[in-house]
Amino acid sequence: MSAWSGVDRTRLESPHLPPRLEARGAFFCNIELVISDPTGPVRLRAENEEIEVVVIHPVLSKAFIMAEHPEGQLHWLGDALGTDFMVVQFLDGWMRMYRGDGRANEDWFGWGAEVLAPFDGMVRFVRQPTGVNTPGNRGDGKAGSIMFEREDGVWVILGHVMEIAVSEGEEVLAGQVVARLGNNGTSWCPHLHVGAWKGDQPLQIRVDLAMLGRMVAVRGEGSYYGLEE
Repeated sequence: MSAWSGVDRTRLESPHLPPRLEARGAFFCNIELVISDPTGPVRLRAENEEIEVVVIHPVLSKAFIMAEHPEGQLHWLGDALGTDFMVVQFLDGWMRMYRGDGRANEDWFGWGAEVLAPFDGMVRFVRQPTGVNTPGNRGDGKAGSIMFEREDGVWVILGHVMEIAVSEGEEVLAGQVVARLGNNGTSWCPHLHVGAWKGDQPLQIRVDLAMLGRMVAVRGEGSYYGLEE
């Protein structure tokens, strides 16, 4: 699910965004930050052009599954080629996202899970969520979000977060806890939306499996998969 789809496409001046962001910009977070055509900032890929990939630190410390947005489904930087992460846990012999009927946020294993920084970099934008959604009901408020910039010009945005623990201008390290997973904005259930781009080109997201393996080894498979909870 997109953290930024369905937004109001009215230009909004944002005095709390750094000038560098206003110069680079994209259209997301209900704010238009102009660097290219504001009605379609994603550059169309040439027929034989490969989709570029970015490898990020695991953004969750618990077992998760990923649902990827195919090219062309979403059209804004921060959305296009984005990936949704859902925490899962073994329960009654099945890999499940929630216990019971999942009608309460607290039923979902991802609710309140630690959200981790995707790389060493700088926090460029923070927005607190407006409201909390009930599972099965898509909200229309603003998604809690954090946007990061890496030294090489790669940007990553994390959407639908809550209890944000970082501020704009703060330097972070890969794997640092930056927020908790929530259910807000245009979201049907507790999950984490991750989008990545460089310039006007969205990037396909891949998780650093070597780092994930080290995390699982340190934590132990029982804890990682929720078998000890």
